[in-house]
Amino acid sequence: MGAQTEKRMDQRHPCKGTMKWVHFNKECYGAATIRNFSQNGSSFETDQALVLGSTVLIHIFKCMNCAGVSQTPASLRWDALAEVKWCQKLSDSDSNLYAVGVRYHYPV
Repeated sequence: MGAQTEKRMDQRHPCKGTMKWVHFNKECYGAATIRNFSQNGSSFETDQALVLGSTVLIHIFKCMNCAGVSQTPASLRWDALAEVKWCQKLSDSDSNLYAVGVRYHYPV
């Protein structure tokens, strides 16, 4: 297999903040730390593996250290429905942490 091609078209903004996610219309939910965001998606760390293609509702409580954007970044979605595009176990961690990438369902 060759190297993975970058598919993102929007600028990503690093961010460290707190959020919650919930599977749409299900009781499965969890806490997470947001890693970065763009106009069309975001990535976060959580302690549960999320299924590719599933729909999640995300709610961001706080965005800290948002580099290169204002205090309330315009492209940050505080609440959004999103599709899980990828989920990877973090290999550098002894705990069960996963990095998850989502793409928002509805454009701004």
